[in-house]
Amino acid sequence: AVFINLCGLGLAICAVCLEMSWMSRLLLGAVGIVLAVSSFATGTVLLPVMVLGLVIREQISGRILLIGLWTMLLVFLMFRLHYFSAGVGEGEFHLTGILHYALNYLGGGAVRFATVLSIPVFLFATALLLIALKRLYRESRNAAALWAMIALFSCGAALLTAYGRYDTYGASQAWVIRYGSFASLYWFAVLGAMWSLQERNRLIRNGFKVLVALFIFNSLHFVPQTYDFHMDARVLEKTVLDDWPEVSPEVLSTLYPTDPT
Repeated sequence: AVFINLCGLGLAICAVCLEMSWMSRLLLGAVGIVLAVSSFATGTVLLPVMVLGLVIREQISGRILLIGLWTMLLVFLMFRLHYFSAGVGEGEFHLTGILHYALNYLGGGAVRFATVLSIPVFLFATALLLIALKRLYRESRNAAALWAMIALFSCGAALLTAYGRYDTYGASQAWVIRYGSFASLYWFAVLGAMWSLQERNRLIRNGFKVLVALFIFNSLHFVPQTYDFHMDARVLEKTVLDDWPEVSPEVLSTLYPTDPT
């Protein structure tokens, strides 16, 4: 499902950034929305991501009908998939908690090995990203749109996940391994935007080196954890197949945990 979702993002970026006919842009963007939304509910953030890309490319005025049709498709899919009626917890809305969760989520893409550093490193990277995007905007609006869309998609996934999960599980749940795929997108966007300018700006060049080192170390940190997660899943799969249809309550509680960490 992750790869299907990311394929949707890739098609949406192509629909916004590449030169093509109006109908081709419409169809490519529509397929991207279908793939993203049907794989994960967080894919609903793809539409504002596409609008942002069009704004950066300064093509928004000629694309109102296009955006309208994409919006109608998104609303239709959300009704069909019952996203509007899905529950998100029964507690109060905690803005600070949701933001804390989202920052943990995004920070996990670079410093999961040192969670206390997640927020300061994220803010440092965001400052560098904004500097890079500002410079890129003057040189290549396509490049600026590309990296901005990827970064916003990751941020949107973090916020929507936080909105649905924080009230029940708390901010620490954002560190689960499976969120690394979407969190890493933000850091790809940061490094990609900085890579384009590192030879011409000393601050960006030095910041790029620091973030690359963190990203590599974090990736190595992920390897044994994901391997252990995979092996545990294989053992659980074998247990279910061997015991079927009399699967024990203990195994079922592992498959369907109250706290999915």
